[in-house]
Amino acid sequence: MRDRTEPLFGTDGIRGVANRYPMTPEVAVTLGRALVRQLESRAANTVTVVVGRDTRLSSPMLEAALAAGVASGGGTVRLAGCIPTAAVSFLTAELRASAGAVVSASHNPFHDNGIKLFDERGFKLSAQAERNLEELLANPVPEEDWPHGALVGRIESLADAAERYAGFARSRLAGASPLAGLRLVVDCAHGAASGIAPRVFSDLGARVHVVGAEPDGTNINEGCGTQHIGTLRAEVLRVGADGGVAFDGDADRVLLVDEEGEVVDGDHVLFVLAEALSGRGRLARNVVVGTSMSNLGLELGLRSLGIEFVRVPVGDRNVVEELRRRGGVLGGEPSGHVVQLHVLPTGDGLLTALAMLERAVETGRRWSEWRRRIVKYPQVLRSVPVRRRLPLDEVAELRGAIRAAEASLGNPSRVVVRYSGTEPVLRIMVEGDSAETVRAVADELASVAERCLA
Repeated sequence: MRDRTEPLFGTDGIRGVANRYPMTPEVAVTLGRALVRQLESRAANTVTVVVGRDTRLSSPMLEAALAAGVASGGGTVRLAGCIPTAAVSFLTAELRASAGAVVSASHNPFHDNGIKLFDERGFKLSAQAERNLEELLANPVPEEDWPHGALVGRIESLADAAERYAGFARSRLAGASPLAGLRLVVDCAHGAASGIAPRVFSDLGARVHVVGAEPDGTNINEGCGTQHIGTLRAEVLRVGADGGVAFDGDADRVLLVDEEGEVVDGDHVLFVLAEALSGRGRLARNVVVGTSMSNLGLELGLRSLGIEFVRVPVGDRNVVEELRRRGGVLGGEPSGHVVQLHVLPTGDGLLTALAMLERAVETGRRWSEWRRRIVKYPQVLRSVPVRRRLPLDEVAELRGAIRAAEASLGNPSRVVVRYSGTEPVLRIMVEGDSAETVRAVADELASVAERCLA
């Protein structure tokens, strides 16, 4: 059971097992009322919230509860239906709504769910705004003060939501059929991209072979998508495609596979797009923002181009905040969460894939050539399930093991140990110049973590 004294919001909104605290209809209703209450002071007219969801069995239930809470608080809900997370960011700004909300647990298995919130400009809520919401949730408005009669809010269907977003995505590439001649495999992870992404690629001229686009409520991210990239790799090689695109459940992440069946991840994408923007004089402040998980190869590759690379803690919101602070436009994570602030204020898997496809077409280069542009250092990731989240500095055995690992690896190397913000696991990342040593060190750290925290 989730400890009810813990903060509700993690690194990417609220997340947990659906129909268990905090991902219950009751919490969603209360959150909807609290959101309206928080926004009322800034809204010139009625508070309007765009609400989208992914394909999970529990998403319509939580969508209905969240919408009911907003309407109960006197706000207007515009239901966008099953749609990528980034589409809600786009629509919130496009429609000049007060906020946006997405019911999704992204790359998590189907039994989990979550709620992500956007401000009126399409940016994810700041940590301070989330803390303010938690205070309102802890001190809800009494029932006798809820709006009633004509003051109760409305729930409306936004029938053209998917086409509005698809049109925006198509507009990013110029020409009648800019992707003509390309053969692509598209893996939608049985998620929110299923009804949109294949159509966009096809409309732009590509020949599309689709997998993972038959959601049934329980198969999201199951054996497909970014979490199981082997499915895409096998299909690209089987059909002889020019490349492949894999999304996660809510399509804010994307991983690519080149014509040789090798993965082109977020680090590769950042290098390619940074080089392109820099060459056009459009890489604002000549900076790219990554995270503690970004490979050393990316940092060194960008340095060779004269581009500054800055690391922040894991989480796309941290990337966006640092970009805004520095006036930059490009950042992301190796997991495939890439932010192009000159295009949209949040990570968008479809727009990232389109930017890479555009670059491949305009240069005539295959994706395998881009992959080879940076030399990646061996990196091993381990995830250790935990029952308790003790402060790592207070776990003496693990703290000592981390120090010993850092000393044994030497330079260049990195060791990153952190709790996941979206799952009950400890993440361990070890990077160095020897694959064998890196694996051994990661395995030892995982073993110590299991003894101390599992």
